[in-house]
Amino acid sequence: MSNRGFIFVETVVVLVVLAASLIGLYSTFSSVINNIEKRKQYDNINDIYKVNIIKDLIINEPSGTYTIINGNNCTNYMNSDCNEVFSELSVSEVLITGNNVQTIIDLNINIPNTMKEYLKTINKNEKSIIVRFYRSGKNYYSSLELR
Repeated sequence: MSNRGFIFVETVVVLVVLAASLIGLYSTFSSVINNIEKRKQYDNINDIYKVNIIKDLIINEPSGTYTIINGNNCTNYMNSDCNEVFSELSVSEVLITGNNVQTIIDLNINIPNTMKEYLKTINKNEKSIIVRFYRSGKNYYSSLELR
């Protein structure tokens, strides 16, 4: 009788340890998959080429902590056909930062939270051009350092 009780307790302990291991493995795997899904929207190679095109089209480089360029004010910084370029490349807005990206994150400026999350992933001490693309109902981000 005591042998059966020991085998039962041993089986329960093994099942509890196995279940805890599987739960831990699942949570780790799940967070890795979520990070991969999020990173799909950051720095796609095609988008980096598009950022370079936008960078080359900027005539008047803005100064200051940050500048947001969109379809309404793009002619102040780019050629007059900038709206067509934005439409063709699926560009929603361009953010040009000063020398400290962390300042942009800390300021309460009117940018999407997804852009703030993206800003946390780039080099924080360089002047950068960050472009938000909008395709298929999702925001995609890419950036280049300005020198």
